[in-house]
Amino acid sequence: MDEAFVEAYFQIDKNMKGEITKAQLEEYRKEHNYDEGFVNKWLNLFDRKRTGKISLGEFSRVLGLDPKHILEVQKSKLTCKLISNGQIEDELGGVEVITVDMEEPIQNRIIQLVREAKSKNVSDRMLVKQLKLTLDQEYGRLWQVILVQGQYWSYFSHEPRFNFVFKMGSQIYVTWKVPYL
Repeated sequence: MDEAFVEAYFQIDKNMKGEITKAQLEEYRKEHNYDEGFVNKWLNLFDRKRTGKISLGEFSRVLGLDPKHILEVQKSKLTCKLISNGQIEDELGGVEVITVDMEEPIQNRIIQLVREAKSKNVSDRMLVKQLKLTLDQEYGRLWQVILVQGQYWSYFSHEPRFNFVFKMGSQIYVTWKVPYL
């Protein structure tokens, strides 16, 4: 449910200013043919100070989420969309992001590790082992790494901010960290 709220928030806050207004809520309501009470429901939920604006900070606090993390995920999604539309250059250089819930520096590190292993002609079997061990060492233990060729289906739980699935060449890399209990 929180994800639906977050998606709606950023559809309203198109420029990612970190704030949405009553007028923007009304415009969104009309675009989606929502009932008249939509705007007041959102303002009652997320505008506790009755300013007529909903800040990302207050929105996140009400939902119990980290605003910094929400913004990072939305920026990653926007970047992926702009790359796929050809509006910006692919800085990942041939990497297609399938799904991501991870900070960009860790994503870049994973891609770097895979590229280094590929450039040294490391076998796929050793690549996943080395990648897992390096991630355990650098970002804490309990990483899972799967390398897939072709179609796949997956369903798993992961620690928040530690899930990255991407395609490089014909191979798909599924990386995530399991919460330590």
